[in-house]
Amino acid sequence: MPLPPYRYRLLFILLSCVTHQAVAAEASTELPTVNVTATRKDKLTGKSMLDKESIKERPNQNGNLTDLLRDNPAVQFSNAAGSSMTPGELRPDQISIHGSPFWQNQFRLDGMGTNNDLDPADRGQGQLVVSTGSDTQGFYVDSRLLESVTVMDSNVPAEFGGFTGGVIDARTKRYSGSDHFAASWRTTRDSWTKQPLDPEMDSAAQRNDASAPSRFQQQFKKNFYTVSAEKGLGRDWGMVMSLSRRESTIPSEENGGILVGAPGRPMIELVDDGNKQQKRAIDNALVKFSWVPGAATAVDLSLNAARSRESLFLNGLSHSDYTRNHDSYGASISWTQRLERGRFEAVAGVGLQDDRRDTPAKERRKVGDIAELRELLTRQAEGMPSPQKEQWLDVLSRAPILNEHGGYGNLRSRQRTYEARFKFEADPLATGPLTHALSAGVQLAKVKANYLRPEDSVQVTYGCRYDATGCSGAFDPVSRTVFPKGESGTRFSSNGLWLEDRVNYGRVEARLGLRVDRDDFLRETLFAPRLALGWDVNGDGRWLMNAGLNRYYGRSMLAYKLKEAENRGLYQETLDWSSGGSEPDVYRTELGQDYGGYAGLRTPYEDETLLGLTYRGDSAVAGVRYVHRDGHDPVVRDRQFPDAIALQTKLRLLEDRLRGPGLSNAERAALRRQIAQFRRDNADMLNKATFLKYVNRGKSRYDAVIFELRNARPFALAGSFTQASVSLTLSRQRTSLQGSDGYNSMTSDYHVRTDKVWHNGQLVDVASLNSPDYNRPRALNLNVSTQWPSYGLSLSHQLRWRSKVTQPEQDRNSIKKIGDEYFYMVRDERLPSTFTWDARLLWKPAFAGGMYTSLEVSNLLNRRNVTGTYTYGDKRYRRYEMGRQFWAEIGYEF
Repeated sequence: MPLPPYRYRLLFILLSCVTHQAVAAEASTELPTVNVTATRKDKLTGKSMLDKESIKERPNQNGNLTDLLRDNPAVQFSNAAGSSMTPGELRPDQISIHGSPFWQNQFRLDGMGTNNDLDPADRGQGQLVVSTGSDTQGFYVDSRLLESVTVMDSNVPAEFGGFTGGVIDARTKRYSGSDHFAASWRTTRDSWTKQPLDPEMDSAAQRNDASAPSRFQQQFKKNFYTVSAEKGLGRDWGMVMSLSRRESTIPSEENGGILVGAPGRPMIELVDDGNKQQKRAIDNALVKFSWVPGAATAVDLSLNAARSRESLFLNGLSHSDYTRNHDSYGASISWTQRLERGRFEAVAGVGLQDDRRDTPAKERRKVGDIAELRELLTRQAEGMPSPQKEQWLDVLSRAPILNEHGGYGNLRSRQRTYEARFKFEADPLATGPLTHALSAGVQLAKVKANYLRPEDSVQVTYGCRYDATGCSGAFDPVSRTVFPKGESGTRFSSNGLWLEDRVNYGRVEARLGLRVDRDDFLRETLFAPRLALGWDVNGDGRWLMNAGLNRYYGRSMLAYKLKEAENRGLYQETLDWSSGGSEPDVYRTELGQDYGGYAGLRTPYEDETLLGLTYRGDSAVAGVRYVHRDGHDPVVRDRQFPDAIALQTKLRLLEDRLRGPGLSNAERAALRRQIAQFRRDNADMLNKATFLKYVNRGKSRYDAVIFELRNARPFALAGSFTQASVSLTLSRQRTSLQGSDGYNSMTSDYHVRTDKVWHNGQLVDVASLNSPDYNRPRALNLNVSTQWPSYGLSLSHQLRWRSKVTQPEQDRNSIKKIGDEYFYMVRDERLPSTFTWDARLLWKPAFAGGMYTSLEVSNLLNRRNVTGTYTYGDKRYRRYEMGRQFWAEIGYEF
């Protein structure tokens, strides 16, 4: 029998081995330990948890923390997540919990916060002069190194603050009491992957440009390596050490053409298209020492490091190579002590997070004008003898002219965090018919941050020197824009206190909590009440009604302060060579500071209302809950001087009148003089229209009904044991945050109002629009995990359906005038429903002595799931989710 195609051989071999093992194995009637992967909740907190076996068995793709949450009913992923255009990327996808902004979740690792608050809404790749790019997660943790992941999405206790979405609490592996070793290799590549693309778009790698350095990735190869060991160091203490590396190589193309004025090269040179590698790598190193001298005491010391490196270049610019780094280091110690009347816990640690762009290119150079250069080269070619003349003329008709070179220099943003948490949970105390269980805690944090440009970043434009024939072929610098070297820093303290009383009265349980936070960054004292109620309807624990009223205050971004350094000292020089001297006359314009700060800014918050009903039977657990969120005081960037905006609007009205019909020549001349005089009289204030500041403006509303069902214990059949869960989420979100840049969103059209838009033939409040992302109104998840312990087999299925959605799409080029005011026009974009089936087969036979292998298939049915649109050039194209993708893994455990 001929072998199947190469990409299916691994699957063929695995299935053949499984069949052989099934025939040889003896039947077993022993019930195995099955790890429940479905959502499990305590009585009051909306909480779900995954343990290490669940993490190992489920489909996990790039191995990021958020990859584990794709089936969580409270979580929505961005429409851009899992794009088929960028399969070589490793960065974690962003998530929204109950409609909250993706940068307003709290990430914790071993009890310590790991949020990157430098500028988490900036998802760029360092291609902008003032930005390194950033992320919400400071620590790109490899999920295979985790012991557990807990998500708290509603009725969150007062112990937790600094979020409006939810809490993602990850724990690294802890010494289990016996020695173990594990190693694995996991891989995928473009030949194992289907990449559906818009048929109207030639998505070749040479179409990448300076604005999007890696938008199209036709080829890639990923290799993931993991090594971990557990070792006892004494009778009551031990350690776990884990190392992992995830790497991706992305072959790319560098456009060739007629290279003009590149540093260290001939003035004019013809270069061919070239191959160039982009690379991605994420390294993790985790060490945890655990000491358990007795049943009452446990101490853990954790040392964590994660380094992310992206090697990129700006296609179309020579000498533009750079690396973008996103690094994080942390150390923490936790102590848990059982006391006579309760339990005490203390955690203290320090964290360092660093976003950095490194490049040898400190200057970006533009030589001449394209049309001017083409005229010069044509004229030079005309003077050449044949056949060289014809060859150059042919090249000029086909080849692009490459006249921009270099980059923006080095840049760094750094965040240091010092944090300590203390908690005491008292044993229950009966007072008549009531039982109280008090708990209290304090959180102390100090943050230091800085933004550093270590040397001037210079952009130089060279103009052609003219003679009697036109451009002579000699070039002189005619303008320089300089971002001077400099640094901006800030530091602040953030402290919190919380108190809770868990009160039981018969079949009713209430958790009364209050959290108080104070920070000297925005100089606010925040009071966040937390109330959760539970009622055991029949007193037998089967039917439970719960409710909640809670307030969650969000995070403050360090970008509010550090933005002041982006354009500080910015100036432009014009170099005039008309005098004929050896040196030009230099005219300097101070572009000055255009950042107005964040005075008066308030912390955004959300108010939550919850009502739910849960049934816990012998064979099934079912629940339904309604979650309502009202968001207040979201942060956006706005113009600092309203008077300047009014003047810009008046100027635009005059210019529109000038362009309009019905004016005589004399009237047009008079109107031109009026506009010129208006510009002179208001020049200073008109220039201030670019000044920005952070303000609180807008609101949001979120409603969701979530249905969940799972079997209470594994279903046994013919030696197999199956756990299944299903969830359905019906939701709607409306928000005034319509920009993809979140709190950094802004408009360059100074005269356009931002609080209202023209939508479906009428003027409406921005806050009435649906969310432009994280917005699928209906989501259905099904998880089925089956184990055959006699054969060492487990098979996990994850099926996800997302409904169609109509989302607002703001067209910055379409502006409507109503009376004397201007508004953006918003159109509806309709996306079809999506369906994805992921599966993972894990085989660890007894005869292999600890060896195992697995095959994972993402999008098993190879569905062409449309997840959004994007603009390239002047056209809109559809964006698709990744097609069918195979992942293979082999490993060893003992």
